[in-house]
Amino acid sequence: MEDSTEMGLSVTFAEPAQFKVVAEAVLEGDDFVFRVPTQEMVSGNSFYTIQNLKVLPNFGAAASKDYEEGYILVPDGAGALFQFNTFNAAVPDYIRPVYDNDYLTDYYFAPEFGEELMMPVFGMTYGPMENASHGFLGIIEKGAETSYINVKLGSTSKDSASSYNKAYASFDAAQYSSVKVYGPYSDNKASYLVDTGVLDVDYTLRYKLFPGKVTYYEMAKAYQEYLMQQWDVKETAYPEKAKLYLDFLGGISLTERFLGIPYQSSYSMTTYEEMTDILNDLPGACLALKYTGFFNGGFENKLNNKAQQVAANGSEKAFEKLKALVQERNADLFLEVNLAKVYDKGNGFRAKKHAVYDYSNTPATMYRYLLSLGILDGYTGFDVNYFYLLSPRYLNGVVDDFLKSASEYDKLSISDLAHYNLADYRFKKNVSVYEAGRIVDRNLEKISESHELSLENPMMKNLVYGSYAEDISRESSDYATFYTTIPFRQLVMNGLIQVTTENVNMSSNNPAYYVLQAVELGVYPKFTLTAKSDDILQESAYSYYYATEYEKQKDTINQVYEACKTAWEEIGDMEITGHKILGENVFRTEYASGVTVITNYNLHSVNVNGSEIPALGYIISGY
Repeated sequence: MEDSTEMGLSVTFAEPAQFKVVAEAVLEGDDFVFRVPTQEMVSGNSFYTIQNLKVLPNFGAAASKDYEEGYILVPDGAGALFQFNTFNAAVPDYIRPVYDNDYLTDYYFAPEFGEELMMPVFGMTYGPMENASHGFLGIIEKGAETSYINVKLGSTSKDSASSYNKAYASFDAAQYSSVKVYGPYSDNKASYLVDTGVLDVDYTLRYKLFPGKVTYYEMAKAYQEYLMQQWDVKETAYPEKAKLYLDFLGGISLTERFLGIPYQSSYSMTTYEEMTDILNDLPGACLALKYTGFFNGGFENKLNNKAQQVAANGSEKAFEKLKALVQERNADLFLEVNLAKVYDKGNGFRAKKHAVYDYSNTPATMYRYLLSLGILDGYTGFDVNYFYLLSPRYLNGVVDDFLKSASEYDKLSISDLAHYNLADYRFKKNVSVYEAGRIVDRNLEKISESHELSLENPMMKNLVYGSYAEDISRESSDYATFYTTIPFRQLVMNGLIQVTTENVNMSSNNPAYYVLQAVELGVYPKFTLTAKSDDILQESAYSYYYATEYEKQKDTINQVYEACKTAWEEIGDMEITGHKILGENVFRTEYASGVTVITNYNLHSVNVNGSEIPALGYIISGY
């Protein structure tokens, strides 16, 4: 230091990062279990904190020179496969968060991918698709709430630096975000770092090992059996009849004007009487029903700490008549409720005190996105097009109060709790994602003890609390290096819960696309409907509701139902016993009844074993 000072040199000594990480590796029966307790991690100095760990990144790594064929399974949307040795230097390595756990880091911008990862699994098979010599399925048993699925593909090119195919998990031991001082859309890059500190979790990875022939179907069944053991579920149950799942939009809030002065007015797009008339117009259909906009202000609900009906939907007498008809039809009627999403102040809610905070220490305000720019639509005019999320610290009290008031209703549709990965990043009063997860789990269990539940696009860990899973996509995010999309999620759910498709009528896909899902996977087509014209919703906060008017959709509804009903009667038992890829967008499903269904998702006809299958068509054999 003296010599440097004398010579006018500036010298900086950097203390290196040093960490002690404890890991535990054990065999439990036929499973390999690897555990990393974050509370045992120690830093050698105060300058560095472990933020993210890659866990066994080389476990099962397959050298491109050793394996010409093989596949990597990821839980992207319904599920997807990578093919070995398809590395593309122009495409980044695949790294996606499980359960969308970085949502509050970048919610200011529209999602880059169309589908999220709702299952904490990944896997590999070695060899040709139906003749793989061995494989493994990795299950993130603890710590999925801050996990990522990582895939690296190999290449057979001698000039490529990527010679191994890998699939592994990593996890954030501490969550962090770089917050822009002048707002997320500012050109000024001034920012500061916010982090949660090390989170308390025993990160646990379980590897299901397959020493012999294995396909993605065997992996799906292995994961299903694992879930049943975790939940102490003894038996599976399969749907017996084709069914329609109809979601009716009821109470909303529209902007009206009196002498040119705007005000918010309660309005019902489907009253109890109108819904009764629609059910009578579908006399032969087997139905499951959902009523959206039923409680506490309707679609833009206030805090749901009570169970007050929306007056615009009709009288109590009309509701009782509707319930009597539903019971007579042996249908299920689920009343939608948001217990974390709050659209408006009221019932004691104040965003500054009760809302989830993002990393900038302000209430996270969730707007819809401007499709043209991919940013939040911050202009609301007089319509409400944003909502808040209730901080998990208040969830217990809200759920308890709601259940006391909702004892007369036996079936509920939960549109938020089973889907969101909640956390509150409020400065000095944060609720970690793991603590929030435990709170949500306790409340879902509490609600399910007194009510039958329909869950909207649930995380796999929450499936146990519901009897229906709504809006389950058959797609993946179509990543550039994917080989194909597979219905891994639906195969796991088969027998655990009744599953619906996404909305048939609010889709650019042909209705036949959803009939294919019904016959391929034993799921129910879903429609979102209104009794009144959807023209009313244009130029409002609900303009994304389109093609919902029942009178205009009833022919399609009947056609879809009749097609599903006829096919299901031929199939019989909807227990899936096998699933296979026959070609691009062509799949074969084997059912316990002995029936085989081949589905063609292409927009052109295909020939399979001498049989011509039309575009968006299917053939059933063995009945």
